Amino acid sequence: MKWWNKIVVLEIQSWTGISVGAEHFYGKMHYGSYGEDEKKVDIEKPMTSSEAKYINEKDEHILFGSRYKKGDPTGRFNSPDEIRKIALKEWKKHFPKAQILTEGSHAVCDPQKVLDAPKTIKPVLDRLYEKAKAIGGYEGNEREMMKISDEWDIFMTRWLEDETPLDELLEGEMIQVKAKIKNKGSDDASAWIEKLDVNSEKTAKQDVENIVERFNNGLRTGELPRELVCIMTEEGSTPSMKHIWRKTNLVTLTKGLSIYDTYSCSACGITGKRYGLSEDIVRDKKYAAKKYSKCGWHLKKKKRCPGTNTNKEI
Repeated sequence: MKWWNKIVVLEIQSWTGISVGAEHFYGKMHYGSYGEDEKKVDIEKPMTSSEAKYINEKDEHILFGSRYKKGDPTGRFNSPDEIRKIALKEWKKHFPKAQILTEGSHAVCDPQKVLDAPKTIKPVLDRLYEKAKAIGGYEGNEREMMKISDEWDIFMTRWLEDETPLDELLEGEMIQVKAKIKNKGSDDASAWIEKLDVNSEKTAKQDVENIVERFNNGLRTGELPRELVCIMTEEGSTPSMKHIWRKTNLVTLTKGLSIYDTYSCSACGITGKRYGLSEDIVRDKKYAAKKYSKCGWHLKKKKRCPGTNTNKEI
């Protein structure tokens, strides 16, 4: 999982309520693959005079006591917010190649609270984290949590590993498909339908196969491995994609006082015109309705199950 090397995870710990006399919080930033390649940085701050005095008095019972003074570094914090504030200020300095700062556990790859990320990406990550939080994580709904975790993994892989351009990634973000699933080796007639979120029409098959593979890797007693039969775009759901405009006239046209060029979308076929020096393409009147504003409207038609000769809708 290469994208893990582009994330910094802030872990905040405290032994308050566990160890007698414990009252502080401690923070550590983790970067890189879990294990020997991992890099760690402790969150510290310079002590104030009052903090140094307090710790020295508190540690009097220890042999030789403590001899802290103002300005000495300390990893003891009075609140998690103090730690977050320093992490937000310093994480890029320590890990310049990282692109996201999260808070949670470095030992898991599930959605975690995002402290800092590119502003175009953060809302997507926040949405997945809130979805996971709302169902109570694996303890609340294990199957649903696995789906949310898969969404997180697919998004991170496409963005950080495949380096999919952000505009393309966000334009096709999380459309819903119907997936026809069956137990591995069984007859197609025994298949059932599941609604799943995927990144785009283009990647839907691979995204669903990844979800099925993850399910199979985590089988519990009595569960059977599954396989994908086919998928189709959810009827009534239109993927949000930009039109791919192609100029269709060789020479700029004129009509009265208007100067314009004609265009056609190579994906869905709608037509439009670009007037004068404007960069905007205006859809022709017959495509003025809102449903034509994004490419993908034509995918709303019912389809057969790809790769089969049946007329069954899924």
